[in-house]
Amino acid sequence: MNLIKNYFSYVLTIISILFSLYVIFKSEIFWNGEIREYYLKYYIISCILLLISFVSFVLSEEIKTYIAIFMFSIIFGLYLFELYLIFFIKGINFDTRTKFQAFLDKKTNITDLVLTVTPSNYFNKDVEVFPLSGISNSNTLDCNEDGYFSIIETDRYGFNNPDEVWDKDHIDYALIGDSFVWGSCVNRPNDLGSVIKNISKSTVLNLGYGGNGPLASYASIKEYLPRQTKNIVWFYFEGNDNENLLSELENKFLKNYFYENNFNQNLKTKHDIIDTMGKKEIAELIVKKNEKSKQILFERIKILKLDEVRFIIGGYYEYIRRQLNNTNNEIDRKTPEKEITKIVKLMKINSNKIGANLYFVYLPEFARFKNKYSNKNYKKIKDIINKNDIYFIDIIEEVFKKTDNPLEYFPNNLRGSDLHYNEKGYFEIGNIVYETINSQN
Repeated sequence: MNLIKNYFSYVLTIISILFSLYVIFKSEIFWNGEIREYYLKYYIISCILLLISFVSFVLSEEIKTYIAIFMFSIIFGLYLFELYLIFFIKGINFDTRTKFQAFLDKKTNITDLVLTVTPSNYFNKDVEVFPLSGISNSNTLDCNEDGYFSIIETDRYGFNNPDEVWDKDHIDYALIGDSFVWGSCVNRPNDLGSVIKNISKSTVLNLGYGGNGPLASYASIKEYLPRQTKNIVWFYFEGNDNENLLSELENKFLKNYFYENNFNQNLKTKHDIIDTMGKKEIAELIVKKNEKSKQILFERIKILKLDEVRFIIGGYYEYIRRQLNNTNNEIDRKTPEKEITKIVKLMKINSNKIGANLYFVYLPEFARFKNKYSNKNYKKIKDIINKNDIYFIDIIEEVFKKTDNPLEYFPNNLRGSDLHYNEKGYFEIGNIVYETINSQN
């Protein structure tokens, strides 16, 4: 106790100063001030700690002792909770490495391993062509939401398909959409394309890729879709497809698909260029990460930063904020109805041109079930699809409302308000999509 009485204020002051310096370093030097808003709460915490440390010099020795015991108990409890979350909730086999660490580790054994480079990486760059997919003929390290890093084998055009599908004369199902169609965070054969292929025993072509919104999905049809296609299945994700469309309409390449009926980049002939662009992005990322290599050890020991505890606290903060700001717990994202309507019409025109049936699949997001909100955007989108006489496959009604626990279709992951589906979720959705389309044909 004498040690606490004699050195408590000095130790607390040193810790407070070091914490403040670390926050400044991360915010202003490591991230160059790019995500200062994220670190605002840590600036506030550091100021509070500094204030307490300075005030502690004039407190009685008894109060100092109580404060020291209280703070030690809180810190000790938080680390115990962190260990519980990691080893008992996530499970001992959950891969806790960062994506970059996993990439470096796996690269030693998988020489053609690359990282996912989404087309959105090129939105604000001066590029020769605008890709709609990733690096071709490679093993692509994707993401980890269910305990393992998925690795996707890409075809000759950088999509998630067995390459021989491009040699087929006829396609039964062509899938378009974003990362949910691409197959994020699961390995083949658990992605949507593989599920539908295995259930239907038919030829399935997956043209989805991470970050692709409605306009990029339409562009993928224009660039890659074979003329002998029976069914086009358009997967719409409520979490960000509207926002993606608005961004896509600002892109000098993508907006040409929207305004010019005959616009085409002839991407099938330019995948050497696309591969070079993607590999350059990865090389630049490696250089950037190596420049910050002093952080790698600390990043590996993430338990020191209480990653899981901080994320849970942040999640509850966001939930409370939403409740206070929206008593009806209703999300009203901006719906660019005019632009969405035109994309729908363009999709239908191009489907009719090759004699393909067009289906629209509405995919719900994790936050809808985690935070129990309703999305006004849902009805607006459904009305647009119905008015254009396109079959609407409602995954909310057909899958998620038919279970007492909708979260069973998402990873058992403490992180993320925008999780993808797990293997079970992809299977159920793929099965419903096949059964619905099969009943219509």
